[in-house]
Amino acid sequence: MNLKEVLKTLIVRFHHNKIDFALSGGLSLSTMGIFRFTKDIDFIVDEGSNNVKSFIFNHEGIRYEYDTIVKNKTCYC
Repeated sequence: MNLKEVLKTLIVRFHHNKIDFALSGGLSLSTMGIFRFTKDIDFIVDEGSNNVKSFIFNHEGIRYEYDTIVKNKTCYC
């Protein structure tokens, strides 16, 4: 699969599983006119959402890395 196919596949799967997500990283920059070469797709998801962990670990053919960035759900915005 190429990057575009993986992106489409993941977005469809996020919607199907009712998982809220945000695109981040290099691809998100391109939506603002800032282009840089990237070989991956970065998403931010709420780890507490239903189905997130089973969603992440059930995708054959798509290589992934999983990091927990925010452990505290309190936002001081």
